[in-house]
Amino acid sequence: MTLTVTAVLAGSICPNKACDYQERHAFGYFDHSRYEEALAAFTHSRDRAPDAWFPYIGLVLTAVQLGHEGDARVAAAEILRREPMFSLERYAALQPYQNPADLTQELDILRQGGLK
Repeated sequence: MTLTVTAVLAGSICPNKACDYQERHAFGYFDHSRYEEALAAFTHSRDRAPDAWFPYIGLVLTAVQLGHEGDARVAAAEILRREPMFSLERYAALQPYQNPADLTQELDILRQGGLK
């Protein structure tokens, strides 16, 4: 069974878990530098969970990697609109990275996208 079919089946059983699954799927694409696919998956996740702010993190990361800094800033503004107390310091404290360099790289990309 492909990942896409699994995501569709998960969505029919539990839409909230499907959104979480879609975000994980999107980050898998992102981590393998498959940015166009990551963008589509993060967009799908955002559309499935319109009240969630977390898919916008993926949209910022992906847009910066694709060189679409204007789109990254739009997504960053949406994060701040939805979560006015958002800060990279608080975000970093919640991340489970074992390698500090990976977290530093993610935070640098988010800064490029307009987050602080």
